[in-house]
Amino acid sequence: MHPELPLLPEPILMQWGTWILYYAENHRAIEEVINTFDEADSKYIAKAKAAFKMKGLMPSLTFIKAYMSIIPEAILKLELRGMELVEVVATIQGVIQEADSWPGETGKTVKQKLEFVLARNPGWSAALDLERMLRGESAPSEDFPNYSAQEAASFKYLPLVWTLKLYLLILIGTSL
Repeated sequence: MHPELPLLPEPILMQWGTWILYYAENHRAIEEVINTFDEADSKYIAKAKAAFKMKGLMPSLTFIKAYMSIIPEAILKLELRGMELVEVVATIQGVIQEADSWPGETGKTVKQKLEFVLARNPGWSAALDLERMLRGESAPSEDFPNYSAQEAASFKYLPLVWTLKLYLLILIGTSL
């Protein structure tokens, strides 16, 4: 049954969100395979079957596939070693700009969640200040520590990856 169904993405990629795109792309085939299993064999089979019957599943998977493929792409980019803070900020700002075009109530909710999470993170505003300084542009905000030019320049490769990947995964979860 469904020999054309590809295997799940590599585990290292799967853990950061590409799995949701896999399920969006292969939903029907996976559901057909799961429906061949006997619920008496495991409570997880029953849970899987119930999950596929959830009313909002298809609209959520459709929205994710249509509009949120930028998130796993951004996560993969953020995982690159030696990425400068200027590039990290540009990647996240690209997701924010893309979110402006996400339609409907789901798009609005996910965009608001992204803005809310980033606004509440003082590290993000500090990263924006540092990024502007590294580009030689505006002075930092009043809340920013009084770093020397040498100290501020040492943040050129500031590792924000784990925090930002977590925020992006929260967005995917928000849309489900």
